[in-house]
Amino acid sequence: DTGDVCGGHGTRVAGIIAATGNNGSGLAGLNWTAQILPVIVSGPCSVSQVDTADGLVWAVNQGARVINMSLQFSAPTEYLHDAILYAADNDVLVVAASGNSGSSVTYPGKWPETIAVGAMTKAGVLLNFSGTTRYCSRTNEMRFSPGS
Repeated sequence: DTGDVCGGHGTRVAGIIAATGNNGSGLAGLNWTAQILPVIVSGPCSVSQVDTADGLVWAVNQGARVINMSLQFSAPTEYLHDAILYAADNDVLVVAASGNSGSSVTYPGKWPETIAVGAMTKAGVLLNFSGTTRYCSRTNEMRFSPGS
C-alpha cells in the first residue's frame, strides 16, 4: 500500500520533484524523468525512528540515489543515525526537513550526512516555524524552498 496517510504531504513533495510538465495541474516538477520509489514509514501522521530507519535502509537496498525525509525528530537515536550513515556510505544523498521548531534544525536534518531544507514564502521570507539555524550538513548552510 502506497497510500499517503498524512494529508498528502508525501504526494505533494513527490509532485514538486517529479511532476511532468503540461499535465493539466498547473505544476511541473524539477525533474520530469525522475522515478519515485514511495516508502511509507508512518501511520496516520505519526512516525517512529525505527520504522524510518528501516524504510531508509530498504530504499537504499532498492537502488534509491536520493532520499527525501520530510519528517522531524527532536532527539536523535543511534539506530536512525546508523541508517543515515548506511545511505551516505552507499553514496545516497539524503535530504531532510529542517523541522518546524522555529529555531534549531531537527533530526535527521541536523546530522552532517544530510542536507537540511527549511521553508520560505514565495517572496523569499523565511517562515517563522521553519528550523533556521545556520548549522547544516555538508555545506554548513541551510537550503530553503517555498513552504506556503
